[in-house]
Amino acid sequence: MSRTSDSLGLQSGLLVLLLVLCAAVYAPGLAGPMLHDDFPQLAGLLEADSRDWRELADRHLFSSSGYLGRPVSMATFIANAVLHGDELRYWKATNLLIHGLVAVIVFFLARVLLQAAPEAVQPSQAGWLALLVAGLWLLHALHISTVLYTVQRMAQLSALFVFAGLLAYSYGRQRQRMSRS
Repeated sequence: MSRTSDSLGLQSGLLVLLLVLCAAVYAPGLAGPMLHDDFPQLAGLLEADSRDWRELADRHLFSSSGYLGRPVSMATFIANAVLHGDELRYWKATNLLIHGLVAVIVFFLARVLLQAAPEAVQPSQAGWLALLVAGLWLLHALHISTVLYTVQRMAQLSALFVFAGLLAYSYGRQRQRMSRS
């Protein structure tokens, strides 16, 4: 096993520990109530008599929030309603899961970008700096309301798709540069 793969293995293990730490930090908030703009957007789903996903999708797939109705976010809320009813801790746990997924993507994105700039950062240090960036993303106080306000899943999914797109683009550019060499 090479030194690079040893470092990536250790960094991945530390990333998992950061994810566990993040879950522990947010765990008390998962039991909290709906706040501010949660209720107007989600009340219909929480109060629905049926847990049939087709019926819920017919009524709630398109929200009154946003120009396009936010069907991806609403689909995840419908899934929460079908699987967990009105148990809000599971709805908020889904937000926490998305937050963790974004952090993993942020780690790999930062790693790829830092490795692409060897004049600025030594390649052996890129993964460690990426781990720091992912840790800051996970534990920064700015994200408390995004994770614990149920309806802010809309913002989290936006971040997930933007960072995933940036990661895919960065990997593609990296492969393109390598094929030219």
